[in-house]
Amino acid sequence: MTKRPTIGSNPLDALMPESHLDTVVPDLLASPPKPKTHLPEGEKGLQARLAALETENQALREEVEELKKRLAQAEPRWVTLRRLGES
Repeated sequence: MTKRPTIGSNPLDALMPESHLDTVVPDLLASPPKPKTHLPEGEKGLQARLAALETENQALREEVEELKKRLAQAEPRWVTLRRLGES
C-alpha cells in the first residue's frame, strides 16, 4: 500500500514560537523561589498571630478528642430510654 499525500499541512506539525506566558509565569521547577532571609515588622506580627492561632487550634483538637472519648463511653440513647420505660 502506498502512502497518499495529505491535503494541506497539518496544523499540529507547525512549530510554535515562545509564548508570552513564558516571560510572565516563570518555570518554578527550573528556578524555585528563594526564601526570605529577614521578616519585615508586619510579617513578624503575622508570625506571632500564626503561632497563637496554632496553639488555640491544638487546644481545640485536644478538646475534640476528649469529647470523642466521652461520647464513646456513653450509652446509646435507646438503652437509656429502655431503662426509663422499665422503671
